[in-house]
Amino acid sequence: HELVPQHELVHARAARPDLGPGIVATTILHHGTDDHRARYLPGTRAGTPGFALGYSEPEAGSDLGGVRTRAVRTGDAYVVTGEKRWTSDAHNATYLWTLCRTGERSDRSRSVSLLVIDLAAPGVEIRPIPTIDGHRLNEVFLDEVVVPVADRVGPEGGAWALMRDAL
Repeated sequence: HELVPQHELVHARAARPDLGPGIVATTILHHGTDDHRARYLPGTRAGTPGFALGYSEPEAGSDLGGVRTRAVRTGDAYVVTGEKRWTSDAHNATYLWTLCRTGERSDRSRSVSLLVIDLAAPGVEIRPIPTIDGHRLNEVFLDEVVVPVADRVGPEGGAWALMRDAL
């Protein structure tokens, strides 16, 4: 029911709904844990906390199977290192919905996972990319950011199917 007004606006070409909350909410509803639903859905419904999509990278662009941002599991956490680029609204968001490589790069889409990264965490740096129309996109640098395993959505290495379903 939440998506009906958005679909009607899109059909009338009156507005394009923000992709982040729709993708995030849909994925958490279908593939998140009870904890994810309790922590993220009420704020997403209310418009806070904000999510930015951390997919594109300098070397991968929109080839999401070529993602290089690395998440190495160490016990109950991942250590994430990499860069996301063209990240809309990261400077206003609370979380980065992040596609990370958790397996071998040669496995392409079978070795990527989705992590929710707190943009206030140590090791996160957001730099502006000004646009010609006066707005901005962002580069998000992740330097050994520690992310609890509990903040992974879906199975390790299973992000491709989740993203396909959400998009």
